[in-house]
Amino acid sequence: MGIITADKRVVTAGVFFLLLLAALTLTAHHLQGSPYTHSIGYNVSWQHYFGEELSNGTLFPRWLSNYYHGLGAPVFYFYAPLPFYLLAAIDIALDGSGGTLVALSIGYVVIYLLSGLAMLMFLSRHTNRFWAVGLSLLYMALPYHYIDLEIRGALGEAFAYIWIPVIMMGVCRSEKHWNTLLATALAYGLLVLSHLPSALLAGLMILIFSLCMAPKGGRFSGLLFATLVGALGILSSAFYVVPAMLMQNTIPANAWVTASGSHFLATNWLIGNPDMISGYFYKAFAYNYLLAMAVVLLAWLFRKRLKLSDAPFVSPLAMAAILMGLLSWLLMSELARPIWAHVKVLAQVQFPWRLGPVIDFCSILLLALFAPPLLQQLAARLRLSWRLEYLLLPLLVVMMAAGVMHHYAPTKRFLSVEDVPVMCPVEYRPKWLVGSELYRESDAHAALMDDIETAMGAHKESMQRWTAVVAALPAVDAERALSEGESLRLAYTDSTTNPTITASLKAPATLRVRKVYYPYWQLLDDKGSPYTLYPDPETGLLLVDLPAGEFRLQLRGHILQPEKIGFALSAVTLLAILAFWRLFGQRRFMAVNSLVGKTD
Repeated sequence: MGIITADKRVVTAGVFFLLLLAALTLTAHHLQGSPYTHSIGYNVSWQHYFGEELSNGTLFPRWLSNYYHGLGAPVFYFYAPLPFYLLAAIDIALDGSGGTLVALSIGYVVIYLLSGLAMLMFLSRHTNRFWAVGLSLLYMALPYHYIDLEIRGALGEAFAYIWIPVIMMGVCRSEKHWNTLLATALAYGLLVLSHLPSALLAGLMILIFSLCMAPKGGRFSGLLFATLVGALGILSSAFYVVPAMLMQNTIPANAWVTASGSHFLATNWLIGNPDMISGYFYKAFAYNYLLAMAVVLLAWLFRKRLKLSDAPFVSPLAMAAILMGLLSWLLMSELARPIWAHVKVLAQVQFPWRLGPVIDFCSILLLALFAPPLLQQLAARLRLSWRLEYLLLPLLVVMMAAGVMHHYAPTKRFLSVEDVPVMCPVEYRPKWLVGSELYRESDAHAALMDDIETAMGAHKESMQRWTAVVAALPAVDAERALSEGESLRLAYTDSTTNPTITASLKAPATLRVRKVYYPYWQLLDDKGSPYTLYPDPETGLLLVDLPAGEFRLQLRGHILQPEKIGFALSAVTLLAILAFWRLFGQRRFMAVNSLVGKTD
């Protein structure tokens, strides 16, 4: 018995190191320098300032105090934070010695590895060990997976490759218990905390698979399961979701469109768009999807001649994967234009190609269900003495990985953080900045901003003008000239994000602090009493009116009402999940299944 256990441990360790080796292989080119990606300017800056907020004791950083020339931005009120917690943990493990770019590259390795492990756990329930390992390696090396990280730098979206297999393990279990439901909901909550658009698309996938996998007469229970997974997942992550939803009024209306031109309009990125980049993206997951569907078709055409089992063809799991794949391609086609144009929630996805992780998952699942029996029977038919898949599957993985790295590997690389451009937070600029006189400048500019085709250029021009003036302002100044004996100073004492303002005034004065106005900020005296902050109409920076006297004031952030609501909802939901877990244990998810069956 001990020998068997030891052998299992050896095999498990061997599989783990095989997946780790694959992850290291896919990221080996990082040794030449961090690759240029579409989002590297954001990733590096956000990673640095997110870690800075954590080091100052902020457990849930939302406002990046020193971001963008020290002016700050409300990035993580709206952007999912989980990938940056991972990068912060890596940086802490390195004790800050590796630098931001090294932590980012190691983060890529971890994301590849976790996605492979997640798919391996899922496939182990549906195929033999060889195919589970081989297809997990293939899943790690799929073109769009590689593009997501190495071309787009879309860390949050790449996390979908990790959480989708974990979520689907719960959805696809034939015996659903309360703990299955709760674990699946928590996994969905982690996807929400990783990337909200991917979570929205995965919600559709959960619904389709739950309905297909429901037993005969149990469609209502399948619908209920999907609904509870979605609801509990969102509620468990409410500490992020609620502020992101309720604080939309602090950024410009339609923030993902206004001042971003047509770039973020989903209807401009449907299949057939002449843009070369979107064409690459669709081709990236079209190849493996067509391969999977070709295997399914061949298996069906030769099922009688090769004496294939009918099991895969009548499997609800296979039907769900085929249906979800076809639905995904339909949603990315011109036929779905009215849906993207009029369903406002879906429009927040921005890019239809974000369905790539869903299609990739369905492709790998179909290969796992149909390729093994097809190749095994084909090898037997040809009277081959060796297993055909032992050659074909590793060859397929190697070819896919080599093709990806050859065609999509970036050429421009960064060896130092100083070389990485600082990106302006386009979607996350507060409305007081956009409404400032310096940003708007003229009525002609307003007209340009209203036209979606010219908005992006007008925004860039405005930000350049605004930044050139504001970045050169002193850290704190007064609206009037200070007289002899008066002083004004801003300094950081015990924190790199919460400065102290000392002032000696002989007459009232209005002070301007070189920080972008946002409700996050509060200004307190030594007794903890707040002073009223308001936005400067000229620049959108912080203003405060002070009477004559001696002052020692601290500028610091505080928890806003939407955050308190979100924390309360998350806490209540997690406590309820824990209570149900303890009370129900392995009991069936639906104690009323028999009643549901009668009403379906």
